[in-house]
Amino acid sequence: MKAFGWIILGVVVLIGGYFAYQQFSTQMSPDVQFGVYSGSLPCTGTCKEIKTTLTLYKNANTSAPTIYRLEQEYIGKNVKPVVKKGVWAIQEGFPQHANATVYALNSDQDKTRQLYAWAVSDSQLTLLNQSKGRITQPLSYSLTRQQ
Repeated sequence: MKAFGWIILGVVVLIGGYFAYQQFSTQMSPDVQFGVYSGSLPCTGTCKEIKTTLTLYKNANTSAPTIYRLEQEYIGKNVKPVVKKGVWAIQEGFPQHANATVYALNSDQDKTRQLYAWAVSDSQLTLLNQSKGRITQPLSYSLTRQQ
């Protein structure tokens, strides 16, 4: 009878260990690229344009948004490229398009300011202002998907 008890205990430990491992491996899954978008944005200061690359990552198992990397190079200005990192999320809608897909980027460096990008299509993002409204200037605020 003692041997049977030890067998049951062993099975319970194995099953518990398996489920603990599954939960741990899901939480620790690596991020994979969701998309890389790039383009030249207008510069309001002393540079010609801002060469911009936005890389979005997602969880490999759940496909949920995880982190982003935004690199901006100020063309015509003698400064190093600015790199911002943070987390991003998918939101629905903005004032002009209630059903639009919007990516909200939250910077690790500036917790008070979000960047919003409207997924116009699978291959194009258009930046929105801080109120999630369209930027009404005649210049392009769009990034094109590279990968």
